[in-house]
Amino acid sequence: MAILYNEGGTSNTGRIIQIVQSRDIVRRKYTNVTNNTFYRPYTNLDTTITPKLASSKLIINIHLNYGIGDGNAASVWWQLREGSTTIEALNGSQSDLGHDCFYQRRWMDSNSSQMEYYMDQACMVNGYIDAGSTSARTYRLYFRVQGSGYDLTINRDGADSSDSSQGNHSPISSSYMTVMEVSDV
Repeated sequence: MAILYNEGGTSNTGRIIQIVQSRDIVRRKYTNVTNNTFYRPYTNLDTTITPKLASSKLIINIHLNYGIGDGNAASVWWQLREGSTTIEALNGSQSDLGHDCFYQRRWMDSNSSQMEYYMDQACMVNGYIDAGSTSARTYRLYFRVQGSGYDLTINRDGADSSDSSQGNHSPISSSYMTVMEVSDV
């Protein structure tokens, strides 16, 4: 039997049960990034949700602004995990060719001296998974940069001049992760 809500909707049509969002508006810089694996010094978008129904779907949206410093060419991979576990349904499978990630970009330009002024967006739009339980869980971003000694920035370009100057060539942006619990009952 359907539940009738005050605004005229019914439980037969599904509904958003809750929305949790983490937002970061601070310019950040991680220097001399050297890694051959995914890791996570950036914790500002960690988002925790406790589903109310085990049968719900969790819809995840991510908008992350980042840059690479020093005008270097490199590949950058972004990965979403539940706790420390990679979510294959959203990141792909490492058993396939390549690295499991929800976003990858080869950071390169024929005029490499200008690359440090670029800012890119790693996005996930309406990725969804089953809640499966009513236990709290935290979604976290991990990244990997091909090569070593790079600077990775968040909410700004990668230019060293942006460290002390926030003028015309120094964008400031915001990043966010939103997790929505959606039910069909």
